[in-house]
Amino acid sequence: MHLAKANLKLKKLLLIQLLLLLLTRLQPLSIQPMPLLIQLLPLSTLLAARRSNQVAHWQLRKSPIFVGLFCFYTPVLRQLTQHIPTLAVTYCQQLQQQYPFGFRIVKPRRTRLGDFRALPNGTAHITVNADLNPYAFLITYVHEVAHCAVYHTYKRAGKPHGPIWQSQFQRLMAPLLTESIFPADVLAPLRYYMSRPAATTAAQPALMQALRRYNVQSPAAPVQGQLVLRQLAEGQLFLLQKKTYMKGKLRRTRIVCKDIQSGRSYAVLADVLVMPVNENQMKNV
Repeated sequence: MHLAKANLKLKKLLLIQLLLLLLTRLQPLSIQPMPLLIQLLPLSTLLAARRSNQVAHWQLRKSPIFVGLFCFYTPVLRQLTQHIPTLAVTYCQQLQQQYPFGFRIVKPRRTRLGDFRALPNGTAHITVNADLNPYAFLITYVHEVAHCAVYHTYKRAGKPHGPIWQSQFQRLMAPLLTESIFPADVLAPLRYYMSRPAATTAAQPALMQALRRYNVQSPAAPVQGQLVLRQLAEGQLFLLQKKTYMKGKLRRTRIVCKDIQSGRSYAVLADVLVMPVNENQMKNV
């Protein structure tokens, strides 16, 4: 019984492979026909075939066409649909397939919005903070993919945010710079920022302010009295994520801040919202 089901699934997979071959006669194989073909075969069937130990299935799994089909079912697609504008999902999925990388959405970090790493085994990994609004998330995602594109194309290409990265970032962002993806109040400063992109959007205060309008505020979050970190005087104490820091010197787009409890220093984005703390409040703690 189990063997009969496996054979039926194999026949379905062979049919899909045949359809893909017919499509490639008409146009180069790309991701565009995938959504139509995916409707023909349940995900459970693909997963069952992948787990199968039969030799015929193993040979089929080695086929580039089947690999391309199965790769459409990556966790990246599922995660992106929850974090970026809907019309940008397909394009961002195509970027992941063009420049392969592992992808994770992680807890918010004080010092960065996203991260790209190239490991010694040749694989690439990208992370993006989970608390970003859809437009900030999309910009950060493409920012990190630009690093990945540079890595796959040049391996080593000078400064991390030098001219080569800037040109890649501009190229990858170009199809997204429309009002169908970004609202008008974000698109205008974003286009200006993309004329010469910097290491972080914090380098363009107008863009940061526009993006901040779309942040989802937690009902329990203290909003009244908050200030942008760069507005505080050097040496001023403030609260950030329930910890007390002392503001230090500005380094381009980040400010060196000292954790009062541990004594460690961190580079915090200059445009992050913080809650100022005066000496009287510290004495009462």
